[in-house]
Amino acid sequence: MPSITERTVKKHVTTVLDKLRVTSRLQAALIANHQHHELCRVPDAHAHPPADRTGRPPFRDGHTPRLP
Repeated sequence: MPSITERTVKKHVTTVLDKLRVTSRLQAALIANHQHHELCRVPDAHAHPPADRTGRPPFRDGHTPRLP
């Protein structure tokens, strides 16, 4: 099985961090988490899921499927 060196991994991670304009993996993870929540529109953990016009229950993660 092919493998890559630690140096290669560090270079790839550095490239990703540079593109995100952050200085740490933690900052990159926080950006990813924020983007995930924005894209998925995850509701507040204490809020009730929005009503669905189809009457179908929301998915486990709290979002309701959208109809065209």
